[in-house]
Amino acid sequence: MTARTIATASICLVAAACGGTGAVVVGSGGNGVSSGPNGIASIASSSGSAPAPVTSHTPAKMGVEVWLTRGGKLFPLTRGVTVTKAVIGAAVQALLSGPTRAERARSAVPAGTQLLGISLHGGVATVDLTSDFTAGGSAGSERLRLAQLVYTATQFHGVRGVLLHLDGAPVTALSDGLVLANPMTRRSMGFPELAPAISVTSPQAGATVQAPFTVRGVADVFEAGLTFKLLDASGHELSSGASAASCGTGCPGTFSFTIDELGISHIQDGTLVISSANASGLPDGGEHLRLPLVLLPPFNVTSPQPGATLTTPATIAVSESSAPVVLVRIVDAQLHVLARRVVHDACAGCYGRIGTQSRVRLPFSVAGLQQGYVIVSPLHVTPNSGGQVVEIPG
Repeated sequence: MTARTIATASICLVAAACGGTGAVVVGSGGNGVSSGPNGIASIASSSGSAPAPVTSHTPAKMGVEVWLTRGGKLFPLTRGVTVTKAVIGAAVQALLSGPTRAERARSAVPAGTQLLGISLHGGVATVDLTSDFTAGGSAGSERLRLAQLVYTATQFHGVRGVLLHLDGAPVTALSDGLVLANPMTRRSMGFPELAPAISVTSPQAGATVQAPFTVRGVADVFEAGLTFKLLDASGHELSSGASAASCGTGCPGTFSFTIDELGISHIQDGTLVISSANASGLPDGGEHLRLPLVLLPPFNVTSPQPGATLTTPATIAVSESSAPVVLVRIVDAQLHVLARRVVHDACAGCYGRIGTQSRVRLPFSVAGLQQGYVIVSPLHVTPNSGGQVVEIPG
């Protein structure tokens, strides 16, 4: 079996009571541009993810970056929009709709601003908004809302800049004397000062994740180089690796990487740390981003806890399983199987249903006190086996 598909908890095995071992959990395993109707361009997302096929029943969705604000700085998140030929317009419309309460973000774009149209010529998108866009605020807030618009529109390959129209008329300066670049890009008007060096568009801070999951974001770092590590609730490293942004050293680029497995057996808080090197090549002097997450194992072993003492017969409790049929095993330090039991209907897909779990009692025999493990792994029924449950090979 693969490490991704098991949850393993270290325990103390003994036929009678013994002291705790202090053991810990040991593991578980360039897009094209085409002209759309009304002059609105159709451009594939820079993330490179192909949109889901459109069906006649349910409109397909795709993820786009929407740049909002947090603490007076730009903050990206991913919004799902219906796949249309006017994908730039869909992204800008998502920006104008403002943040949701769950997103814990703000926007400098005034409420009530409406999108009148978008056209694309020579890599420059002309965005026509209602004059509500300039309502209220200082020159600082106006610059921030312009940066939100520019970063949202220029996430797509083929869009390098933005021109602003209000109520159908071109705009070269706002009421507070803020002069607009022609065109506005991510590098103009001090916009880079408003953007973090590393930002993650998905998953969002505090999101619940289960392996495998993909991390996507935007970075403007030295030579586009990035490293990452995922830490468990105790600060132990679960996964690490390297990635790279599509552009760096003076220009923001997108990045993505996938974390294939989590070496945990219990739901817990975790932290994703993404770092860059500086010009000296030393990672300690670079940029760092810490993203809090909730880590979900493939099987949540609620009992026994890591390091617990296990006596015969042992009670194993599994909740919130990722498979309907699982194999529960007790093994010794050399991984010799001491007891095993197949559990059907192991609460598949019941994440979030508190108190719902499957329990199994397993008698075992062991000579003296020693280290051991509880291993939970998925099973499936083969089509021609007459209903026999077999372990998934890895």
